[in-house]
Amino acid sequence: MPLLLLFAYVTSMFFANENAIQANNLKLETATNLKHYNFYMSDAAIWLQQQKVANAIFQYRKAKELFPEKFAVNYKLTQVLLSSCALDSLYCEDARESVIRLKDKFPDREEVLRLVAFL
Repeated sequence: MPLLLLFAYVTSMFFANENAIQANNLKLETATNLKHYNFYMSDAAIWLQQQKVANAIFQYRKAKELFPEKFAVNYKLTQVLLSSCALDSLYCEDARESVIRLKDKFPDREEVLRLVAFL
């Protein structure tokens, strides 16, 4: 019986340690993703200042891959797609789809309603 209890204790400690390692790895992965997300968002803004819309869209899409539920990246990407459609008739279908997704995800945001009206 004592050996069985010892085995159960060692096994439970192993799984507790394994869970702690997985939680720590998830924190590190999230921190790394956040660092990349922030880079993509700031890089996209720089590309926009240089009027390189395609590059900005690319970077916003990379940021969205990391955090698809974040409002900021969805909103910025949609804004850029809409302005590109209005100015150059580029990305119009992407803009329309992005506005619809944004409205579905964030129906109560006033900024989203302005984009819907713009469409």
